[in-house]
Amino acid sequence: MTETFTYSYDTLMTFSYGSAIAGAGFGAGFVGFSTATTASGFWAGAGSGALTGGLSFGIKASLQGKHFFTGKRPYLFGENYLEILNQKGITDCKSAVLAAFDKANGGTRTIEDFDLLEALFVKENPNGSLEDFFEYCGFNVEAFNNNNVDWSNIASELSKGNPSSMALRINDGGHLVSISKIRQWTPNSQIKIWYGDPEWGLESIFFKNISFYKSKYVLNNIHIFKF
Repeated sequence: MTETFTYSYDTLMTFSYGSAIAGAGFGAGFVGFSTATTASGFWAGAGSGALTGGLSFGIKASLQGKHFFTGKRPYLFGENYLEILNQKGITDCKSAVLAAFDKANGGTRTIEDFDLLEALFVKENPNGSLEDFFEYCGFNVEAFNNNNVDWSNIASELSKGNPSSMALRINDGGHLVSISKIRQWTPNSQIKIWYGDPEWGLESIFFKNISFYKSKYVLNNIHIFKF
């Protein structure tokens, strides 16, 4: 069985399982069912029943948050979907993410408000860090760099309703997004992350080591916002 990956804007979006024969469709992959005379009666009914039962099991498992094929729950899971506010300029991704976090916590500060705070912060703290800026804006944060990310802690905080942000590196620039969901099926499997991008909307990606799988993004650090 082979894996077929689909990408959107250099970002890994989804994966699905294709035919057992490379380049062949469903019918060609299951050659035994291409002959009408042998695919009738008991065998056709058994094949159809197995397929229908398998799909029913997989759909039911997925609706319960379990693995489509195994029916097992994820080893690691956490989610906290927040509204994604669109950034209004090239450089105000931070303001858009912070405004969404503030709004989720009952605040009323806008993207423009955080733009002004950032301008003041840079003037007062020219060598300040991203964590310093978040705290300057009144947030209580816990920081992880790309070498000590505690994904289980982040998943737990997401489930408690505390949002998290990811600072990403793109060549010589940077970008801030919010984490919407984390899932890892086994301790040794890749971690899939759904994130709210103030420029592109909701996207997903696989994480391995300190970089993302087949992506232009590299993880710089993560901050948990504790309300």
